[in-house]
Amino acid sequence: MRALSLILVVLAGQAWAEPPRVVADIAPVQSLVAMVMGELGQPDLLLDGTADPHDFHLRPSQARALSRADLLVWMGPDLTPWLDRALGNLAPGAVSLPLLDVPDAPMRIEAHEGEDAGTGSDHDENHAHGALDPHAWLDPQNAAFYLSHIAEALAGLDPDNANAYRRNAGDAAQRLRALTTDLAPVLDRIRSVTLVAGHDELGYFLGRFGLHLTGALSDAAGNAPGVAGLRDLRSRLTAEARRVCLLLEPGAPDSMAEILELTPPPVIARIDILGRDLPPGPELYETVLRDAAAALTGCADALGQ
Repeated sequence: MRALSLILVVLAGQAWAEPPRVVADIAPVQSLVAMVMGELGQPDLLLDGTADPHDFHLRPSQARALSRADLLVWMGPDLTPWLDRALGNLAPGAVSLPLLDVPDAPMRIEAHEGEDAGTGSDHDENHAHGALDPHAWLDPQNAAFYLSHIAEALAGLDPDNANAYRRNAGDAAQRLRALTTDLAPVLDRIRSVTLVAGHDELGYFLGRFGLHLTGALSDAAGNAPGVAGLRDLRSRLTAEARRVCLLLEPGAPDSMAEILELTPPPVIARIDILGRDLPPGPELYETVLRDAAAALTGCADALGQ
C-alpha cells in the first residue's frame, strides 16, 4: 500500500507540474510561442499594442512578469536594446532566446541607416554582417524556422513535454509554409506597384515574395534620411512617373505623404506589423501577414493596378 501511495504521489506531481513561465517581447513572437506551447501553457506578452519596441521603459507589472520568467523569447537587442539590460537585472537566471541570433535563418537583412534610408530595401538571403534589420518575423519562412528553436528551448526546460512542443512546432511550421504558398499569387500583382514606406520595416515580408521598396522615409531603426537621400528618392519617383503606394504604420499622420512632394499624391496603405489591435494568441501571426497582403492589394486596387 505504501509503495502504491508513493507512486500516486509521483504521478500527481507530474500531472500538476507547471510548464515553464515564458515571456515574449512582441505580439507576433508571442503568437509563435503560443503555437508551440499549445494547450500546455500561455506565454506572457511583454509589450502591448501601445508600446514602441525600439524605445520603451518597463512598467512595474511588466518588470514583475520578466522577473518571474524561465524563458524569454525575443527578437534581440537590435529591436529592443533596453531589454538586454532589463533581463540581466530582473531575470539573470532565465534562459534567453534572441531569435535574430539563431544561425542559418532563411533570410537576414542588413539594416539601412542614415542616408541609406532613401535608397531602397535590398536583402541578402545568406548571412549578413553588422547590424541587422530586426523585423525578421515578417518573413513567414523565418517564423517557421524559429518554431523548432522555440520548441527546443521549451524542451530543455520541460523535458516531460518535449515531444508535445516538437510536434506543435512541426504542425505550426507546416501551416506557415502553406501561408507562404497562399500569399504568393495574391502578392504577385503588386510587382507593378511603386512602393515607398514611412518606416523601412517591410523588407523581410516584401523580399519573401519577390517585392521591394523604392525607398523609405526612415530606416529600420527609425532614423530619417538626410537631405541628399530624400532628394534622390524624390528624383527617382518623379522619373518613374507612376503613382506611388505609401505604406504607413497605424497612427502615422497622412501628412507624411506631403514629404514626397508628388503630384498626384501617393495612395496610403496602413500596415500593422505588430498586430496592435488583434487579440494575442496563436492566430495573431497569420492574421498580421494576411492583413499586410490585403493592405497592399487594396492599394493596388486604388491605383488601378
